[in-house]
Amino acid sequence: MKFKNPLLVVTDMEVSKAFYREVLGLRVIMDFGANVTLTGGVCLQTKESWLRFIQAGKNDVSFCGRDAELYFEEDSFDDFVGKLNELEKPKRGRKKDGSV
Repeated sequence: MKFKNPLLVVTDMEVSKAFYREVLGLRVIMDFGANVTLTGGVCLQTKESWLRFIQAGKNDVSFCGRDAELYFEEDSFDDFVGKLNELEKPKRGRKKDGSV
């Protein structure tokens, strides 16, 4: 068996793609609408399509479990902080449901 990609469930695909593009510099390499693969192997899946896939109810998936991490490295942390400061604050925050 070979591990391929982490998959993150999101409530708003467009907002999530914008976050990973604008804040972390990732690009979309495959876009199937409800499922997107980004550079670095990160996959995003809409909550609605994920619930159908796992045959679950809308309350069976929750956010903010604080039990996982995506690890990134930055060559110039000061430049990255400057980039964050230039972005609009709503794009940097999380929604109440935990999605980006």
